[in-house]
Amino acid sequence: MAQVQVKEVVHEALGQARELSGTFVLVFGTALAGLLGLVWLAGSVEVPIAQFTRDPAAVMNGPFYAGALSNVGVLLWCAAAAVCFFGASLLSARIQSGLAAPVVDGPRFLLASALFTCLLLVDDLFMLHDLVLPEYLQLRERYVILTYGLLMLAYLLRFRRQILQTDWLVLVVAGGFFSCSIVVDKLPETLLPMHHVFEDGAKFLGILGWLLYLGRSTRQLLTEPADVR
Repeated sequence: MAQVQVKEVVHEALGQARELSGTFVLVFGTALAGLLGLVWLAGSVEVPIAQFTRDPAAVMNGPFYAGALSNVGVLLWCAAAAVCFFGASLLSARIQSGLAAPVVDGPRFLLASALFTCLLLVDDLFMLHDLVLPEYLQLRERYVILTYGLLMLAYLLRFRRQILQTDWLVLVVAGGFFSCSIVVDKLPETLLPMHHVFEDGAKFLGILGWLLYLGRSTRQLLTEPADVR
């Protein structure tokens, strides 16, 4: 009896291995290529590989709570992107199976939301607009922020009909917090008490609002998809 069960488990494992071979190669192969790329980069710039792989607080010998709010904000960016990617996949499957109207523009809306969120995530995580791009590529911060603003405007115009069928007030509130953060960032730090609380706190609330908006919109599209013609 035990031998039969072992054979069934082995047979199931082999079947899954054949079915998932392409996924394994894509996912783990890409990850391994990225790790090898880090090793090459570290050697090229003569920087210890540990500075690329270890936790920033450990590398800088800082306290464990260093950048706590920023780290949580990155997690919220990740959650928003994951919700949209997964929602776009599910909604596409529902449309193909006939459970949702084929004219629904939801999958493109969610995919565009996910990609734009990933851009903001990478910018926030690696400090692109306020450090990397100005210092290393000589791109002024104002132009980077302007580019993000234009991308957001294009996003709003492209999916305006879809957005108007969602709880768009949440999006407006999130945009208001982001705007406050940008304005405070341009003010002298001595003008406001606890300057960074206002700047970073407003940005955090903006990210939270963005996640709330996309989460509610994804749920709405998956339960009661709207026809966008």
